[in-house]
Formats: sequence, C-alpha cells, structure tokens
Amino acid sequence: MSSLKNIKSRSIFVNLLFTLVLAAVIQAVFFIPFLFAWGFAINSVTFITFGKDKAAATTGKNRTPEVTFLLLAALGGFPALFAGFNIFKHKRKKPSFFIPMWGLFIVQVLLSAWFYGNLDQVYYQWQNQAPPAQQIK
Repeated sequence: MSSLKNIKSRSIFVNLLFTLVLAAVIQAVFFIPFLFAWGFAINSVTFITFGKDKAAATTGKNRTPEVTFLLLAALGGFPALFAGFNIFKHKRKKPSFFIPMWGLFIVQVLLSAWFYGNLDQVYYQWQNQAPPAQQIK
C-alpha cells in the first residue's frame, strides 16, 4: 500500500516539476507572462502523459495514476485532458475516472463564473428574475 502511495506521489511530483520547468523555459524564451507559459506547459504535459498512459495500457507497462490526471486538469490542463480523452479514446469506459473528471470540470466552470462575476447573472436568469441594479460609485 505504501508503494502505491509512493508511485502516486512520484508521478504527481515528476509531472508538476516538469511542467514548472517547461513553463519557466517557455517564459524565458518567448518573453510572455508566466500564466500563459504555465497554460501551455500544463496542457502539453497533460496531453503527453495521457498518450503515454494509453501506450502503457496497450503494452502492459507502468501506468500513470488517475489522480495525476485529475490534478493536472485541476491546475489548468482540462483542454488537453479532453483532447486526450477523445483522440486516444482512453479511459472512456471507466466511471472511477470520468465521473470525477466531469465533476471537477463543472466545479472549475462554476468557480470561473463566480470569479469573473457572472454567476449572479446566471442565478437570476435561472430564477427568471431581474438582477438587482448595480450601484454606481
């Protein structure tokens, strides 16, 4: 059991470290803000890891734990996770993966809507009410 935890921790650590280094290199080479470099790096790592896991599944080699994919997606890799999910046709029939994946995606969408201030508008439209007037400063 402890070796399983060790494998999960190592997988998460290696993927996040590689993402961080890749983002730093992208930022330094292209002179772009770190957030954009992180987005490119996390999606690249997520997609490559998904493809690598599909190859490992067909050949019987060491697999990537599902928690690694979910963490990469939670940190910004959802576009690549959805792309890998459809391109590689991998983990499509595994409810222990796709149910948390969709749940996490919905939570991220709701948090994004709340962060950008549109969630109250969605709530009022859902309730068929007019939103309260905004106060002008």
